[in-house]
Amino acid sequence: WVAQLVPGGRLLLPLELYMRQLSVAFDKVENAAGAHLESQTVQDCAFIRLRGVYAAPDVAALEMAPGIDLFTNSDAVCALSEQILTWLQRPPFDWPTGVEITTRDFWRGLSLWLMLHEPEISGLRITERASRSIQGFAGQFLAESAGVVTASILCGQHGMAALLQAHPTAVERDEALDPQPVELIVRQLGTDESVAWRLVSLVQAWEMAERPTTERLRLMAYPKSMEPPETNGFLIEKPETWLVLEWGEVAAAATNG
Repeated sequence: WVAQLVPGGRLLLPLELYMRQLSVAFDKVENAAGAHLESQTVQDCAFIRLRGVYAAPDVAALEMAPGIDLFTNSDAVCALSEQILTWLQRPPFDWPTGVEITTRDFWRGLSLWLMLHEPEISGLRITERASRSIQGFAGQFLAESAGVVTASILCGQHGMAALLQAHPTAVERDEALDPQPVELIVRQLGTDESVAWRLVSLVQAWEMAERPTTERLRLMAYPKSMEPPETNGFLIEKPETWLVLEWGEVAAAATNG
């Protein structure tokens, strides 16, 4: 495809990064080292996943209990599915983040930021009815769609941390009707403080980086035959390609801080 591009041509491709699906418009850039692709636009999207040799790593979707599903790229987290249900019933300890977001902010910025910085980040997808059965969590999950709520989680050896809204919502939230921001907390379940602190620090780094969004992400794709450039962003290895992802100097400074 790259070789067939005419001057000024553009490739519009689906791209899966961890558990996020993106639509990326690439331009071809040629220099002394060879040709590579640079993104012009990046948008969230949804598509049917590839199969076969070029497929991305499978995303496990485990039903841990009726109405409670675990989504993860990590075999280690899959093995903890029963333990996660146990941790959800443990007495919680809440860590403030000092950050307020809307559901739109989460899906179009923070969620990808978390996955890029911490690939072990996983997700709980829970029906509204099932969420009420989890003691101490009613109304505090983030809305995903009508009747469905979600939480990003990070697991350790002796506990987990979940990203939640600080104050229970009395009614089911609908982002289209209720775009009001909610305060975020990290809920520690179990004795592993390190995972809670890690999740808090990632949320605060996103805020310090001026809330990078998917649309602000810059991607460069290099064939495996080329040496990828040094970057303050992220270097991801694909079967035939090196992907370089950057959010700019502000984001890099916040992350390194």
